[in-house]
Amino acid sequence: MTESAASGSLDTSLTPESVPFADEHKARLSSFQSGDERFVWGVRTDTGAPWFLSENTAHESRAFVKEFVVCPVPGCRAQLTTAHRAKKRDGLQHMSDGGGHSRESIFHSQGCALVEEWLRREFPNSHVQREEYTNELGERRADVLLTGPAGDRVAFEIQYSPITPDAWRNRHESYRRQHIADVWLFGHTGKQLQAPPRRHCVRQSHARSRC
Repeated sequence: MTESAASGSLDTSLTPESVPFADEHKARLSSFQSGDERFVWGVRTDTGAPWFLSENTAHESRAFVKEFVVCPVPGCRAQLTTAHRAKKRDGLQHMSDGGGHSRESIFHSQGCALVEEWLRREFPNSHVQREEYTNELGERRADVLLTGPAGDRVAFEIQYSPITPDAWRNRHESYRRQHIADVWLFGHTGKQLQAPPRRHCVRQSHARSRC
């Protein structure tokens, strides 16, 4: 059973038959990726903007990357270089020691960069900011925050770390209190892809128990 991010209400229209299980989702994802998970997003040191390594451009982009592109993981900012691979997609890599952070940190940062770049392209008259606090009290810090010309705001959360339903609900309600629409994009690795035990099914007085 799912919960609507827009209203916080339970959606009883979905059934187990209409929602693919986690293992089916992972199989589809693996087929889409062809087993290839590449590091392809960095941050430009001269502008602070996300930078994307296009396919088959490792050789021609190497000098630029070494001079102007660093790791996008917050707190890292290590110098990067490019790697050409004959059988798989070209990618970025750290100059030394692998950066010392997890695969999920790289995936999260690349997801944020992809969302940020897409929002800037699709909404050129709006303000787009990474790691933006939603108020002066620092109640929430959105992965990417879109602020429209009229002041309306949409927070984008790219979720790779484990999160409980209660923690998600608290964050969602925090955004609602601030009149911010929240959009959640759950990553392709992590516990969110695991089917929950049957004992965690939601029960409602007017509907059958559904998993």
